[in-house]
Amino acid sequence: MNVSSLSGVLCASALAFMSTATHAALVDLGGGLIYDEDQNLTWTQDASMSGSLNWQEATDWAANLVFGGADGWRLPTTTQFDDPTCGGDVRGGFFFESRLGCLGGEMELLTAAADPWTNDLFKDENGKNTLNRTRYWTDTPYRDWVDPCIDPAYGVPCNLEGDTGDRTDFYWQWGFTGWGGINGPAYKTTLKGNNDRFAWAVHDGRVSAVPVPAAIYLFGSGLVGLFGIMKRKAG
Repeated sequence: MNVSSLSGVLCASALAFMSTATHAALVDLGGGLIYDEDQNLTWTQDASMSGSLNWQEATDWAANLVFGGADGWRLPTTTQFDDPTCGGDVRGGFFFESRLGCLGGEMELLTAAADPWTNDLFKDENGKNTLNRTRYWTDTPYRDWVDPCIDPAYGVPCNLEGDTGDRTDFYWQWGFTGWGGINGPAYKTTLKGNNDRFAWAVHDGRVSAVPVPAAIYLFGSGLVGLFGIMKRKAG
C-alpha cells in the first residue's frame, strides 16, 4: 500500500470512529472494576495487570483469574478479517494483516465509545493511564487458524524474504493507539502466538465485588443459623 493510499485509509478510519462514537455508559463499581453497560461486560480497571505474556499464557492467566470476588474472566473477542465495519485493510510485512476503524470486537467498541487511552476511569491513583502502548491479545485466532497463503485470491505475497507464509498460529490483537505513530489511531493486527503482549481480562455481565467485612458478616451469619438449627434438633 503506498503512502497516499495509507493516508486515505487513516482519514477514513478516523472519520468512521468520530461518526459512530458515543459516550459509553461506564460505571465504576469500585474494587478495581469498570462495568460497560453498552456491552454488558465488566473490565478490570487496571488494563496492564497481566504483564507481558504470550497468547497461551494470556489465555490461561485470564481463565484462572479471581478478581472482584469472581472467576470466569476471559480475553476479549473480536471479528475476523472480513469484518464489514473496518475501514481499511493493510496487508504484508511482519504483522501480515492489519485492519483499521473496526467496530466489531469488544475492545473496538470500548475504544470507539469511551477511548480508554484518554479515559480517566482507567487511570491509577497517581493519575497515570494503566493502558500499555503495545497491543493486547484477543481470544480470536487469525482466520480461524487457516493459513491465508493457501488461498490464491488472498492477494498478499506469501514468499516475502524471511517469511515462511505460515499463519496457522496467529491471533488478532488490538492496539488502543499507535497506528502510523505514537499517537496514531487504534487498530487491529495479527501476531504469532509465541510473542509477548499484554492481556486485558473481561467478564460477561456485571461483577459486583463483595467487600471483605460483608463477606465475613455473611459467613458469620451462616454459622449462627447453622448452630441454631443444630440446637433445635438437639432439643
